[in-house]
Amino acid sequence: DIYDSSNSLENSFANLSSEFYLNYSGLADGIYYFNATAYDLAGNKNSTETRNITLDTTTPLVDYGIGTLTNGVNASQTHVYVNVSVTEINEANITFRLYNSTGVVNTTTYITSVRDINFTGLVDGTYTYNVTVTDKVNLQNTTLTRRIILDRTAPNASLLSPTNNSYVNSSSNNFTANISDNLSGIINATLNIYNSTSLVNQTTTSLTGVLTN
Repeated sequence: DIYDSSNSLENSFANLSSEFYLNYSGLADGIYYFNATAYDLAGNKNSTETRNITLDTTTPLVDYGIGTLTNGVNASQTHVYVNVSVTEINEANITFRLYNSTGVVNTTTYITSVRDINFTGLVDGTYTYNVTVTDKVNLQNTTLTRRIILDRTAPNASLLSPTNNSYVNSSSNNFTANISDNLSGIINATLNIYNSTSLVNQTTTSLTGVLTN
C-alpha cells in the first residue's frame, strides 16, 4: 500500500505470484508513505515498517527581490545588498556569492530560508553577484549574474590652460580643462569662466577627456 501526505490511499496492489516487487509510477511531487503485508495460506500475516519518501522533480525558482541593485548600476556606497524570492518546498540550502575583478570576495551558504544578505566594508571597484538555491534532491537554480560598480571617489579635474596668470596679458580666449574618472565614467563636466565680477561662460559636456572653450 502507498499513501500520500494526507494519509489517503494512493494505490494498493495484491500479488499472488512469487514477484515481490512493484514500481509505482506517474506520481506527483509530494510525501508518500508505503508498506507491504504478506499472508500465508493459514491466514497469518506480517507487515513491514511504514517508510516515507519525498518525491521532488521540480527545480527551485529564485529571482531578485526588492532592494537589490539592478544590473549595470553605479553606486556611491561600500555595501552590496542582495534580496531574493524563492519557490521551493524542499529547500536544502541557499548560497550568496560576491565577486570582484580578481575573484571571490564572499561565499555564504545558509541551511535555513534566509532571503537576503548585505555584503559590507567593500572598496571601490567592479562587483558581480548571484544566488543559488539547492533542494534536498540536489536540484539547483541560480539567478542571473548581475554586475555593478561601487565608486565613492570623486572625479579628477585639472585646468590645462591658462596656467597661473599666463593669460593675463594675452589676446587668446581659449580655456582648456582635463577631466577623468577611474571607475564610473563622467556623466557630465562643466567649465565655468569668470571675469572679475561675474560668470561670463559655462560649457557642459558628457564626454571624458579634454574640455575646451
